[in-house]
Amino acid sequence: MRDAELGDLVWRLTRDLSAVEEDGAPVGLLKKSTGFKLVPVQHPAIDGFALYTKALLPSGMYPAVKGSVATFKVDNILATYAFKNQYQSEIGDLVGCITKNIGKLQTVDGFHEKWRDVDPLDIDRIKWPAHPAAVAAIKRMSLGKK
Repeated sequence: MRDAELGDLVWRLTRDLSAVEEDGAPVGLLKKSTGFKLVPVQHPAIDGFALYTKALLPSGMYPAVKGSVATFKVDNILATYAFKNQYQSEIGDLVGCITKNIGKLQTVDGFHEKWRDVDPLDIDRIKWPAHPAAVAAIKRMSLGKK
């Protein structure tokens, strides 16, 4: 895939996310519903689990919720099946395109605001094994090679 094709794919995926989220919060059914209760989630075992980060749903996010609700969130990740021989260049191209264009994804109008939270160079933050093609692409981009 060429950079332009990958960029277009990322743009379309990002634009589609806005139908699911608005300002980082789910829309639709929960925003319109009043007959539900969100239960706070707090547990020391989850605190140490590297895939989740503590979060707080602010009061007023949903009409039915009176007060803030403690919970956990899953940080932004790009996940793929651990292909051994297939799609190596495509995975590397996609990650390279995101890394190369992260500044645009984070600042240009039309892209989802959650791109501002993405740091493609921070591959060790989440304790999942990183795909070798993705690691190679990130290293190339961080060294200024294409």
